[in-house]
Amino acid sequence: MRYTVITLAALAVVSSASAGIVDTIAFTNFSAWANEGPVLADFPAAWGTEIEVETFDAVADGSYSSLSGGEGWSAWAMTASAGSLLAEGGMVAAGKPGGGLTFNFAGALDPTGSGLHGIGGDFGLRNAAGSWMPGRIILTLSSGIKLIHDVNSDNPFAGFWIATPEVTITSLTVMPYGTDASTTSVSINNLYLGFAGIVPAPGALALLGVAGMASSRRRR
Repeated sequence: MRYTVITLAALAVVSSASAGIVDTIAFTNFSAWANEGPVLADFPAAWGTEIEVETFDAVADGSYSSLSGGEGWSAWAMTASAGSLLAEGGMVAAGKPGGGLTFNFAGALDPTGSGLHGIGGDFGLRNAAGSWMPGRIILTLSSGIKLIHDVNSDNPFAGFWIATPEVTITSLTVMPYGTDASTTSVSINNLYLGFAGIVPAPGALALLGVAGMASSRRRR
């Protein structure tokens, strides 16, 4: 599904008068998000894409005030809106029913527009009986726009690509929504992060490495 955000609508809240237009593509299937999303986004011809996956398998079972991971463009920090984070068997959940999970992303948009343009996750929204419950995903963008996507079906994956080159994703929140929100627990099994932008060629990376070594020798 492709939609363009201009003003207040069912799927977006414009929080800045100068935010402009943002072109966004939403997916309910991981394979389509990973393989078709970057193509449908029609990024500049010189751009490449890269995907990082966080499974949370390395997180020891227990309670946490926050969690963080990744580096550079894929750096993230996760918190719960109510209570602590609870990790168990590669799954992380908000510590209290009714609470949401928020990811903040530290990777800054560079002058070329490169940065975090894709996001997805396997989200759980369940009540005490284990039944699927509705939820809401809120994306905050570097332009000041907040995109709102409602989840109403028993499908754990939701993903997005921001196709506007000069706009990146700065945070994601998934939260219960609806009349039974206070009894709904939110969890995540996998987080998928998509880079889009100028990717240095292998030769350029090698030259950067040589330059770094030379600089290091000079400092000694």
